[in-house]
Amino acid sequence: MISFKNKWLLLVVAASLSLGVAAATEKKEEKKEEQSKGYLEAQKKSMFSKENIAKRTAPVGKIYVEGDDVPAAAPPPVVESTGPRSGGDVYTANCSACHGAGVGGAPKFGTSAWSDLAAANSIDALLQSVVNGKGIMPPRGGCANCSDDELKDAIQHMIDSAQ
Repeated sequence: MISFKNKWLLLVVAASLSLGVAAATEKKEEKKEEQSKGYLEAQKKSMFSKENIAKRTAPVGKIYVEGDDVPAAAPPPVVESTGPRSGGDVYTANCSACHGAGVGGAPKFGTSAWSDLAAANSIDALLQSVVNGKGIMPPRGGCANCSDDELKDAIQHMIDSAQ
């Protein structure tokens, strides 16, 4: 059997071990809490956080089906007319992309090809070529909002450029 002295010694050793284990566990938990606070803050800033994923995958619009109450659309912006444009303005905005470089066989701006065209065709015949499109040139020369008078002025501008 164990003597009385040994029992007290065993009891003191067991108590000190249990207190040491409890203190170590407590310190470990405190450290874990500090680490988890930093981890949670870093996770919130991460691009894979729930908040950031929700922002990136949020719907950008709504689909309406027949019978739904659809909110009224905003009216289109009002563009005020600035009046008729000059032939040079129309040429610069719409014609210069092809006629400046002679793309697709288009007569180059400032060359004698324009005086040859003017001699062979009337301005009205050239206007019809522009209105209907010719070769790779789209109808109205790609200027859907140009009036016939503006197109005539642009043709005259190109004819006047012939050297």
